[in-house]
Parts: sequence; structure tokens; C-alpha cells
Amino acid sequence: KALDLSSADSVYDFVDEWDRHGLECVDRLILGAGLGLVPGRQRTTDRIDANFAVNHLGHFLLTNLMLDALRASKAFRVVVLGSEMHRGIPGTDPIELDLEDINCEEYTDDWEAHPPCG
Repeated sequence: KALDLSSADSVYDFVDEWDRHGLECVDRLILGAGLGLVPGRQRTTDRIDANFAVNHLGHFLLTNLMLDALRASKAFRVVVLGSEMHRGIPGTDPIELDLEDINCEEYTDDWEAHPPCG
């Protein structure tokens, strides 16, 4: 089953498919998908910034939905891979997440818009 981390429906469908096959245990969950800068302002079908959805929310939802299968393992591990994107653009100040503007609507420049969301 294909998994599209930009879509909550896809994540739910993936986990439902997992359950339908009777798979009960996950030893390792490696969260390594991520987007760099996506040209323009792209939103997911859930109307969320594409970078934020794929790089953060999709991983969070998948992990939470897989918790029972993970806990069924005697020694499960969740591995989260990252990048240097959280450091922001070279030569700029550190970036803070603006919870009032989670989709970065107030930012005008793509380089400005994506680091807080991606």
C-alpha cells in the first residue's frame, strides 16, 4: 500500500490496510520522508502547508496510529531522521515557529515561508 504523508486519509488507509492483513507487530519504524523547499505555496488536500504536513504531521500521525503494533514488539524502536533545515537559511536569524500562522500565510518570500513550516 502506498503511503502519502501529505494526506491524513492516506495515513489512516495505510494503517487500516496493515490491520486488515493481521500484522500485529512492528519492530522498527523509520521516519525518513521529507520535503525540501516546494516551489510556491503548496497545500495538501487537508489544506496544510505541504512541507509541514509531510515533514512533521504525517510522521506524527503515523507513529500514533502504529503505537499498538509498536508496543507489541518486545524491543521496538522509532527512528526519526532529520536535516539541517531547522537551522534556517544561512545568514538569517534562527527561525521560530509561528503557531498563529502555521501555514505561513503572512510570509511573502518562498525562502521566508518554508523554514518555519518545513
